[in-house]
Amino acid sequence: MNGYAEYAEKQYDVAIVGASVAGCAAATLYARCGLNVILLERRSDTNAYKKMCTHYIQACALPTLRRLDITDAVDACGGIKNSVHVWTHYGWIRPYAGRSREHVLHGYNMRREKLDPLLREMAINTPGVTYIGGKSIRDLIIRDGCVQGLTIAAEQGEPLELRAKLVVGADGRNSTTARLSGAREKITPNRRVFFIAYFKNLPLTTGKTSQLWFLDPEIAYAFPCDEELTLLCAGIDEARLESFRENVERNFERHFHSLPEGPNMANGERTSEIVMGKHMHTVRRRSALPGVTLVGDALLAADPYPGVGIGWALNAAERLVDSTADALLGKGDLRRSIKRYEKWHHSAVGGHVALISSYSSCRGFRSVYPPEKLFFSAGVKDPVVADHIDAYLNRVITIRRTLLSAVTLRAMWVNAKDYFGRHLASGVRRFLAER
Repeated sequence: MNGYAEYAEKQYDVAIVGASVAGCAAATLYARCGLNVILLERRSDTNAYKKMCTHYIQACALPTLRRLDITDAVDACGGIKNSVHVWTHYGWIRPYAGRSREHVLHGYNMRREKLDPLLREMAINTPGVTYIGGKSIRDLIIRDGCVQGLTIAAEQGEPLELRAKLVVGADGRNSTTARLSGAREKITPNRRVFFIAYFKNLPLTTGKTSQLWFLDPEIAYAFPCDEELTLLCAGIDEARLESFRENVERNFERHFHSLPEGPNMANGERTSEIVMGKHMHTVRRRSALPGVTLVGDALLAADPYPGVGIGWALNAAERLVDSTADALLGKGDLRRSIKRYEKWHHSAVGGHVALISSYSSCRGFRSVYPPEKLFFSAGVKDPVVADHIDAYLNRVITIRRTLLSAVTLRAMWVNAKDYFGRHLASGVRRFLAER
């Protein structure tokens, strides 16, 4: 008898494909609502993790981490409470300058090598979650135009059917669930290639605070992680990829040596290979069939430069559960619940994605969009504007809220005062020189 046959005899409320960040968070929260969940993971090792990642968990995800009751475990695993200083050609934007880290808007910096197993263990040990490792989705069960479950490969004989009221694709950027369901897809090309490496005991000028450089049009960032490791990433214009690859190690070091207040790499020890990631396009999807939806990178896989992947995956998993749990318990219409969830997601991140996608073109930051010039130049001079920029870059507030807030007027005032102050000082100097 097939070892998985027992699972085919049950009716599940939710079948989740993919046991990474979004899948594990959703499985845990669904089960805590009293729902019966089956969680599939194609990799058999419960300690498996995503290797190409910034490991930056934005502050927008902190409420979700607290709801999952996992922040103490993240702290115990060495997660770094993060904040970030941003450099543009206007200078450094340093939010929350001089304040205690305990009072700074923060998420976490934590390697996926620790985060993924932590979330997976939490999900597996949650009553109501049935976990199957080493199995991939093979097909969807579709009856009368509605998804009613999925199939997985069996050791022998016909594929096993797992029936569920809702199938959730949490299987990443190249989602099989999305492909099988015919999900609508929009792709924005990313014209950068990323090179990442870990360094041990690499001191930053900002201590444990992350650094992000917008270099017009290339980027770089340094993210301190657990166990005294620091992740360095260089985002290179694909137009010069071939010359960069002629000597990756030398060019990687040159990229960081040229940065304002960049890390002195001679003081640290590289502990990994320099890994390349290319074709990291922004991909947005919407489900096309009733009874199935997507979450995490399967729903939205963004350009890695802003480090939104983990935070948005956690946010979307929480919202998915809140939108559909009652319907799965028989207290609402599931189709409408799924549409409500997808509409929320489009509204919540749409403005952010538009700007991320725009910058993925390597268009740079110099005098293209007046709001960018306004905020980035004012943020260098004024701590209130800097704090507001940080809240936006941590996806705590939207573009609409940013532009329609009083901070916009403050940024105008800061820049006007600086402009007239400089011209007044110049005029005084000329007057004194003439005398």
